[in-house]
Amino acid sequence: MNCKIVVLACFLFALSSIHHGACFSIGNNLEICPDYSKAVNLTYDVLRTASPNIFGIATLNIRVPEDDLLSEPITCVLIIDQVHDGTGGDVTIMNGGVGSEYVEIHITSKIWRGLKYKVQVFTAGSSTRIPETSSSPIVTDSTSGNSSFPAIPTSP
Repeated sequence: MNCKIVVLACFLFALSSIHHGACFSIGNNLEICPDYSKAVNLTYDVLRTASPNIFGIATLNIRVPEDDLLSEPITCVLIIDQVHDGTGGDVTIMNGGVGSEYVEIHITSKIWRGLKYKVQVFTAGSSTRIPETSSSPIVTDSTSGNSSFPAIPTSP
């Protein structure tokens, strides 16, 4: 009987983590891509970092695009931890995502750890491509609650 409850609980947890199709969270990574054939245009490709914070937890807040909406819906979101030692953070899609014209991502580090994540957002076709950059890291002090979304570079 206890085994059935554990299996059911695991199934319900896995089911609750699915958002708009295929969602895979492997370690500290998040991959949401229901149909890879529709991941044609790499609209956003950036490396974001946050240094360890002596006040607690480092946070990255990323919105794609920063102010407006993309010209077409997002087809895939890949959020990949660049530190492979298991000290990465927890990744959450706060709003938008696959099927929407924007996505808001929130990444929280483990205590006294930094973050280094590559974020890629794909659309099906003609959205403006945003070049890769490593500027504009966003760090939120968990004690103050202050945060802001990074500026997204535009094509020249």
